[in-house]
Amino acid sequence: MKKDKYKIVLILIFVIAILVRIDFIGKTNIATYQFDVGIQRDYSLPINYEELYDNFDKGCNEGRHINYIMQLYKYGTLPTKIIGQFYHPPLHHLIMAMNLKVMDMFSDSASLKFESMQFITFIYSVVILVILYKMLEELGLQDKNKILPMLLFACYPLYIFLSGSINNDELVTMFALICLLYLMKWKKNPSLKNTIIIAISMGLGLMTKSSMYVMIIPAVYVYFKVLIEHVNCDKKIGNLLLELILFCIIAGTLGFWFQVRSYMNGLDTLGIIEPYEYLSIANKSLIERFCFVSPFEMSDVNIWNNLMYTSLNFGILNVNKVYINIMIILLIALIIDVLYFIFKDFEKDKILIVSFVAWWCFYFFLNIQMPYTCSMHSRYMIVPISIATLILAQGMKEEKNKMLKLQVYITTISICVMSLGMFIFII
Repeated sequence: MKKDKYKIVLILIFVIAILVRIDFIGKTNIATYQFDVGIQRDYSLPINYEELYDNFDKGCNEGRHINYIMQLYKYGTLPTKIIGQFYHPPLHHLIMAMNLKVMDMFSDSASLKFESMQFITFIYSVVILVILYKMLEELGLQDKNKILPMLLFACYPLYIFLSGSINNDELVTMFALICLLYLMKWKKNPSLKNTIIIAISMGLGLMTKSSMYVMIIPAVYVYFKVLIEHVNCDKKIGNLLLELILFCIIAGTLGFWFQVRSYMNGLDTLGIIEPYEYLSIANKSLIERFCFVSPFEMSDVNIWNNLMYTSLNFGILNVNKVYINIMIILLIALIIDVLYFIFKDFEKDKILIVSFVAWWCFYFFLNIQMPYTCSMHSRYMIVPISIATLILAQGMKEEKNKMLKLQVYITTISICVMSLGMFIFII
């Protein structure tokens, strides 16, 4: 009976997650709560959707994601120069362009067709929820232990904001999490099926955004860990070597054809085009950027402060100061809890820890290489934030301290309720 009760709660959480995402994309358009999309600078004005068909490559649209999508939609060709967002591989933009083509068959409304792109990222977000749930199962958690992490996955602001974000962040996050799930499965069962799924998710992720390179690190770690175990136990390694070759063929072909094609056409797509210079914080000191500052004022230069705030308000939403400060306090409490469980059970799940560290290294490298305000945004860190939640869930499963467990439950429920309140009553 108790098991059924927990399942009902989990189903309810899924329903709430879906409803709040639908409500969010229903109340917002493809210009607001977006990054690098273009369309318009003054969000208070209505969008001229009809004009987008002809002016998608002009003004603030030039080189933005909407330019990339419309280039594929209108001409069926990739960009012939590298500006703005054109260095990205094309999978997400191609999916969006195909969505517009399909919508052409059902409607003449330009606004309906363009706004339907948010439905695509909504689908990505639902798949991400399912994948994260599968990860909890892979960790061997019972239904009652899945409730707390699923609440965070369903209701934490960053997950909801990204469900309506029509750039390529949500799709690459989806592939990265699929890859991580099947690395966990492959470690237990290094089968051909798991290898192919990892290779396809890796390749399609690389075909979406270059940040997917980070997942090569946990993939290499898991492969060689299993290989060494086979050698030490005198097991045959022929299948492992064949799977490695198959992985390299699939992931390499899917993941690098765009870069090879671009290179053959005299275009460099291996680097990242630097953002607008007015976003630069290169003149700020390392102390200002990387040391801890007051958490009760959002900073445009401090990496820790900005990461917390943008995960709560996306760096865009104007929230009452007292309200957001309470959420910041709750978030800091959860961060401390996660750090406690990481250091307490550091040896527990090395795949999660290696992946977590790899993404943090990428984040620091990105911010050192590209000292811009936009480089600090939490949308780059959704995978390690998800891993932190998994670690929290795993730690709570085995924690004996009742006061600590009560604090985590109260903090989690409180931040989720406040998040829902923000999306229902503020947006």
